[in-house]
Amino acid sequence: MPVKLSALPFRPHALVLALALASGAASAATLTVSGSCTLLNAIHNANTDTDTDGTGGCSAGNGADIIKLKANSVYTLSSPDNYADGEGENALPSITSTITLNGNGATLQRANTADTPDFRFLHIAANGNLTLDKLTLRNGNLDGDYLYGGAILNHGTLTISNSQIDQNQVDNGGGIANLGGTLALSNSRITANRAAVGGGIITVNGTTALVDSSVSGNKAFIAGGMMNDHATVSLSNSTLSGNTANDGGGLSNQQATVTLSNSTISGNKAQQNGGIGNLASTLTASHNTIAKNQGGGLNNQATAILTNNLIAGNSNGDCLNSGAVILKGSNWIEDGSCNATLSGNINLDALLDNGGVTATHAIYPHKMVKPTSSALCPATDQRHVSRPQTSDKRCDIGAIEQIRFIPAPVTDIMQIFQGLLASGNLRPTLSTNLGMQQLNALMNQFLVAGDLRAHHQKPLACSQLQRSAARIDPDHSPEADDYATGDQAVVLLTAINDLHSTWKCP
Repeated sequence: MPVKLSALPFRPHALVLALALASGAASAATLTVSGSCTLLNAIHNANTDTDTDGTGGCSAGNGADIIKLKANSVYTLSSPDNYADGEGENALPSITSTITLNGNGATLQRANTADTPDFRFLHIAANGNLTLDKLTLRNGNLDGDYLYGGAILNHGTLTISNSQIDQNQVDNGGGIANLGGTLALSNSRITANRAAVGGGIITVNGTTALVDSSVSGNKAFIAGGMMNDHATVSLSNSTLSGNTANDGGGLSNQQATVTLSNSTISGNKAQQNGGIGNLASTLTASHNTIAKNQGGGLNNQATAILTNNLIAGNSNGDCLNSGAVILKGSNWIEDGSCNATLSGNINLDALLDNGGVTATHAIYPHKMVKPTSSALCPATDQRHVSRPQTSDKRCDIGAIEQIRFIPAPVTDIMQIFQGLLASGNLRPTLSTNLGMQQLNALMNQFLVAGDLRAHHQKPLACSQLQRSAARIDPDHSPEADDYATGDQAVVLLTAINDLHSTWKCP
């Protein structure tokens, strides 16, 4: 019988994140969506600071308002509320004020019947300011040329945290279109969206920032993951993976300024510009891993400033350059292209959960490749692990830092983990080489938790323990996302639970 972890839910495999929703202004009203207060009326009232339907079902808005959805509920929408002139139908009223929509784990989805009309979910006007937290938007669809934003069209300010934008479709920006606005995503996932241009996200004349987020499995004819056009875009501690397009699989830059740091661009596919296409743009890339993309790793036709990046295993060339590549520190480019500082074979493991909230590539056996200057070493890696891990103050090239010694906070659990492996009572869920890589990844997760705890990042360390527990099958019925199983897997889960209590995790 499996042991139930009192504080560590490990079924289903949900991403557990620790960001708290910022409190609103003192004058803000809180509107709770219920039988008598619909989401449409709540937004109308928040926009106008009045009781728009006159029934008192929803209280009147008051300044910067908070709208709360019922926890873990599914709201199925079957008709649009309004038509934005020239921009298509919206399921919900356009956001014209400052509103926080607290999803509490809820899902908004467009009905999947054949007669359901087309609409996106949200439209943020130029004077609107919307914060989304713990919400999934799924199956938005707009059919028509030159329309933008399958789930969300933003002209104002949009902040998304702890959320997922999934399986939406439109001509431009399958998940999100940011046109002249400001978009910030943290701890969020943009997945399985489709478009002609910008399968996941398109930014035109706007500013977009991704932190601790992933853009994966999106499709487009041009720019499967992200299209950045006359835009200012930054990605940190994030992963773009498994996106596909005819041209521009992962990241496509057109007359844009793009900063990429501590991030992974992996497994994207295109006939050309598979990982990153940089046209008439300035790309500043520091401590990233660009790997295993089809159609090239980086294709630079403008300006690319590269610092301590790992670029390897890309078909059709790791680094193609017809512009200006400026190299700083030490860049390991496997095929030696772009006048690489370092080159040669790198054995990258598969894209896996090596700790943190985004997938990364570990290196086994690890090559101790370090930048030439400690001044170019950032404080942490993609997983928020401390850099550097060596006494000479030089850190590893690429998105992740190898933890070379077991951090004191996880000494006991590492002994248990290694002992169970040695005795055969813990084993990979897969009998292939990938299974062994998954076990290595699970070990990395414990090391990450220990490093975070040792460096006084308790909330992140506690969340890491929860995610690690979610990778362990205790009852010989492993799910697709499990990394370990075995006769005494429950012993490891119990040890995680004990450590969770020792650290006084919430």
